[in-house]
Amino acid sequence: MMIYFSKKRFFAILLISIGLISSKNINAQSIFSCKVDGKTFEGKIQDASLVMLNKEKFIQIQVAGGDKIMYLYLQVSKIKGIPAELKYYERDETKKTSPESEIIWVPDGPDNPQWNAVEGKTFVEQFDKEKKLISGTFAFKIEKFEYTSDETKKRPSMEVTDGKFTNITYKIDASAQGK
Repeated sequence: MMIYFSKKRFFAILLISIGLISSKNINAQSIFSCKVDGKTFEGKIQDASLVMLNKEKFIQIQVAGGDKIMYLYLQVSKIKGIPAELKYYERDETKKTSPESEIIWVPDGPDNPQWNAVEGKTFVEQFDKEKKLISGTFAFKIEKFEYTSDETKKRPSMEVTDGKFTNITYKIDASAQGK
């Protein structure tokens, strides 16, 4: 009779433990996805870091799927409440200002032209500085940055829609520590 209760207790503890571990993994799962001109892009998060760019702190999220790479930048000082709306606007070197949010799309590998944001927004829906956790949504218009001597030539463009990043845990890069 004692063996029966021991096994029963063992299996009860095992089931509770598996349940707790599974629920933690489901809740902490990081997700990054969007549609680029209507085609779904889901990649693995390669890196998420708090970095310094142009004397501002940004969270940089790098995602890769096959030979496709996407970068999302979020200016931390502009996240003043939740939800926070971060807008893209052109960088102004004379004023030393950077966009509040920006996306870079590298669909053909790092040796080919990239696509940069020309308009768009990100909505930060969760931001926990202590846990270093961020979630939100985004949508951008991007253009292919090919160099040409023909100033009248219009650059190809695409829409990035239905963007979602959930439970992204970031680290603090050495460039942003202590600042």
